[in-house]
Amino acid sequence: MNIPPPFPYNNPYMPHDYKINQDNPMHTRPDPDCAICDQPAVVQCDCEATVLETLTLEAEHKVMGAVYSKMRDWVNSHARDYVLNNFYLLADRRKESHMMNIQQLTLRAAHIYNAMPHPSDIAYAEAEYKRGVDADWKTSCLRYPEVLEYFYGLVNITLPSENDKDVREPPLRSSSLLRRKRMPKIRQVENMEDGDHRRRRHSRTRERPNNEHRRHREREREREPIGVVHPGNVEYGRGPIPPSPPRAYP
Repeated sequence: MNIPPPFPYNNPYMPHDYKINQDNPMHTRPDPDCAICDQPAVVQCDCEATVLETLTLEAEHKVMGAVYSKMRDWVNSHARDYVLNNFYLLADRRKESHMMNIQQLTLRAAHIYNAMPHPSDIAYAEAEYKRGVDADWKTSCLRYPEVLEYFYGLVNITLPSENDKDVREPPLRSSSLLRRKRMPKIRQVENMEDGDHRRRRHSRTRERPNNEHRRHREREREREPIGVVHPGNVEYGRGPIPPSPPRAYP
């Protein structure tokens, strides 16, 4: 039987094909309950996986946020420069074509009409030139996905080796050093019925010193009305006080 490593940590010193010794039950390792909802392991809930994913995203944003921001700025800057340079190249070619078109219109008008070209011909040529510039800009912007993927592909992120000492033995503090100071548990004693005049009190689980026990019992005896039988009275040899006998009058 193959036992996977405990969730969510992988122990590099224990192989994944660790088998249970059926002859010695002390070598068995029970599956722990869910650390989130406390359900048994057989339920196979996804609480731990969901929390791990959330914590991973938070740690990634905290640690890698600056790296991602710097990488994003670098890729964005180079992609924008490439697209702009491509547009300027197309725009220069479009401008040369437009200037040649205007020159041909001028020569044709001078040769046929011995005059300047008609304003409508010039306006039409300018409109064609503007439409060509818009088309070149749109074509350049449509290349952004390809350019961004190219520059993102140039980014190199190197992961450490599995045999690296920092990977096998992270310089993190042991869990025993992170133990919080255990506070004493407080158990609240419910009120008795209305006839009982004892106050609600809190009793701690830790033992009191002898003198504190004695003072506590004395305070309890002082609060109780006279003539009421209580186990504490019997323990200290105090029984109910009998009523006074009637006085004999002569």
